[in-house]
Amino acid sequence: MGQVQPRWAIGNFILSPRIQKEDVFEIYKGIKSELDRWNCQIIGGDISKSKEISLSLTLLGILKDKHPITRTGFRIGDYLCVSGTLGDSLLGLKILNRIQKNKTIRTKNDSVIAYLVKRHLLPQLRFDGLKKYYKYVTSCTDLSDGLQKALEIMTRTSSEVSVEIDVEKLPLSWQAREFCNCENIDSKKIALEGGEDYEVLFTVSTRNLKRIKKESGISIIGKIVPRSGSKNILLQHSNIKGKLVGFEHLF
Repeated sequence: MGQVQPRWAIGNFILSPRIQKEDVFEIYKGIKSELDRWNCQIIGGDISKSKEISLSLTLLGILKDKHPITRTGFRIGDYLCVSGTLGDSLLGLKILNRIQKNKTIRTKNDSVIAYLVKRHLLPQLRFDGLKKYYKYVTSCTDLSDGLQKALEIMTRTSSEVSVEIDVEKLPLSWQAREFCNCENIDSKKIALEGGEDYEVLFTVSTRNLKRIKKESGISIIGKIVPRSGSKNILLQHSNIKGKLVGFEHLF
């Protein structure tokens, strides 16, 4: 991750009789518009018919460095950092589900609702903004499955390490804080469990930490520590109630 430049895309569309030709063109235009931002071209694919609708896109790219950044390059003592804010997309999904089911939304601030819904429907990728820091990064992964799942996957690669997370340092947008306060939702739990924010989780050594501290939009949330006991994720300053549930890409 990090050193790969997307170049080509292959699309596979399974369409139902319910969908109109005009809708297919609109979907294609939306996909092409996003790919154009990354200088990426659709080079082929397949269209078939079924009762249900399924859309998939496979991206191919060019490795720009002989040594790609993986999720396993961290060492004990490295610091954990994240870009942007966490949990916005999950809250946007909750809002859309409540609207669909005609459930009450206590939040009366329309700008908060609009922001969170947009963060779910139109996530912004951060890779370009982080390019200048790649040379300092020891490991890296995106947060499409959420922070908690990403940390679980990271620590599975080594039985000798745990991750220590300072819950108070998890970055939240003011919109997420306001919505959670109104709806009586634990914002810190949302930050850990929420997926599809497409922010970036990465590690840096102590020596290079000062270079990251100067960057706005990046939060230092924890550290890689030696494993002691059975827990691989250690939450500091946490009063989260109940078991954490990883994000599932299902409604």
